[in-house]
Amino acid sequence: MDCSSSGLAKRAKKKLSKTDLRSLAIGKLSDMTLCCLSEFLVKLKYIPLDRKRKWVGVEVVQALAYDVPIPGYKTKNTINLHLWEAKAENGKLLRLKQQFFLCSASLQDMIVRFKERKDGKSSWQWYEFPNKVVVQLNDTHPTLAIPELMRLLMDDDGLGRDEAWDVTTRTIAYINHTVLPEALEKCSQAVMWKLLPHHMEIIEEIDKRFIAMIRSTKPELESKLSSMRIMDNNPQKPVVWMANLCVVSSHTV
Repeated sequence: MDCSSSGLAKRAKKKLSKTDLRSLAIGKLSDMTLCCLSEFLVKLKYIPLDRKRKWVGVEVVQALAYDVPIPGYKTKNTINLHLWEAKAENGKLLRLKQQFFLCSASLQDMIVRFKERKDGKSSWQWYEFPNKVVVQLNDTHPTLAIPELMRLLMDDDGLGRDEAWDVTTRTIAYINHTVLPEALEKCSQAVMWKLLPHHMEIIEEIDKRFIAMIRSTKPELESKLSSMRIMDNNPQKPVVWMANLCVVSSHTV
């Protein structure tokens, strides 16, 4: 590899023509030709007919090489510092995992603290929960807190769907920073069904009840339902509109 100043400049010129400059840090040149795949083993399966072992359920992370030119001391030459950036092949799934992880952990902590404060008291009811706890969603990234809170209340504490919905809607508040459609977050239904099937069932039920409520109380809004509903079932690219879910499920927006 030519690590001289002229060689690096030629290489940089070649690579930068193929790379979006906005995604690069200053002095950091992406080597798009060098890319490795790191595979995380989930399960090893033996195939008797082929007498081979096969990895099943592999999660792949792409390692993208970056060259950072380091100038030498009292010389015109430079050396290459070879760095790596992780690029998830299925980035949307990993991002959804992270969002769910943070939402679920925070909500479970809130519920545990609420129960601890109520211990020793003769009786308490779940309708008191919103009087002590407020979950403020400052964007659509923590939207999964809505179905997750309902799931925790129903699955772990035995509340009915209607009671869990009442507690959730009196607990959640939301602030929206933009009204531009292209800036509002949406998640692939396929990705969400793959990772969070129970939560998608809850979201589907919220969507159905919201549509039924609009049709029975505000029939004049029927023509706008397609833009108001949570589940966009476009056969080409079905998505969940996270901002719509926040608005429908919050006591204050």
